[in-house]
Amino acid sequence: MKSFALVVVFLLSVTVDTQEDILPWIEGGLDWSSDGEYIAVGTTAGVYIHAGDDLSIVGVLDETFDVRNLAWSNTDTRIAYNDFTGDRVAIWDLATRERTEIETVGWIGDVEWSPTDKNIAATGGHGGFISIWDVETGAERNSISLTQFAPIGTPLMTWSPDGRYIAFGAISNGFVIFNAYTGHIFDFMWHKGIHNPLRWSPDGNLLAARGEQLKIWEINQIYHPHDSVDAFIGDVVYERADGGSPSWHPDSTKIAFVDTVWSKEDPYDFTGSHAEIWDLASNTNVELPGGVFIAFAYNIYDAIAWSHDGSKLASISSDGRIVMWDARTYKIVAEHKGYPSLVDLYAENH
Repeated sequence: MKSFALVVVFLLSVTVDTQEDILPWIEGGLDWSSDGEYIAVGTTAGVYIHAGDDLSIVGVLDETFDVRNLAWSNTDTRIAYNDFTGDRVAIWDLATRERTEIETVGWIGDVEWSPTDKNIAATGGHGGFISIWDVETGAERNSISLTQFAPIGTPLMTWSPDGRYIAFGAISNGFVIFNAYTGHIFDFMWHKGIHNPLRWSPDGNLLAARGEQLKIWEINQIYHPHDSVDAFIGDVVYERADGGSPSWHPDSTKIAFVDTVWSKEDPYDFTGSHAEIWDLASNTNVELPGGVFIAFAYNIYDAIAWSHDGSKLASISSDGRIVMWDARTYKIVAEHKGYPSLVDLYAENH
């Protein structure tokens, strides 16, 4: 029931009209290519590729796709994304202009590359399982059932930096860690919240999860196989009430997030919302200019991301903007305002 078809096709358009009235809504996340040359956002009409310096649109992939999850590879310029209404993962290589597809069984909720880019994992069947494929051959390496956890919400996951484990957070009041290639349940942690978007720190020593609070646990890298599973996830070392969906700085010392502030008087007033950088060592915060916020979008968990060298930070906003900051000066260095506002769309329909 699985297939891996190679299609050589040039989909990246270099002439894109950027007028507001023709651009789709941003429904998916945002991610940087590993070389920092591109930023991709998932929209209701394909993947839009922006230049990593000035945010100009340089191309569009699969305009018939409703893209709500995407991920650039870690070592080259391949991007994986899925059609929200279908059962396939597309992989587009900007260097070779080759497009491949992985056919899955059931609706796809999240797509993630392994750290070495040899494998891709996708949650499927409305969070019923995680499938892992070999990217080169297309062979399915493993399928991990999630039905015993009664998945709820958006099926989100994260690979450990060594590629051995996958943490899955679409569980009410908790998250679970699996061995990526055996499916063995390695650990489970209670964490109050309907959704628990997870992020493993790049050095592998910490795991952040956003439930009702943002908490960060130590990960014990050295353990004995006969130790209890509780030895793997250690103590909570940081926590805070806000925190959105955390994005780790490449050196694992800082976290960026979007703090969306809802007005009790006006559900469409997001005054006070902003992106923020939290320095863990000093426990200090920097509020970034630009007033971004995430509301009414399907994927609010991949809203902000660091460039791979840590020099820049970019975020989508539900009012139709993409904002990019210099991570050293905290100043806005580029802004794109061409997408429609989800707030306006939501207000018109309610």
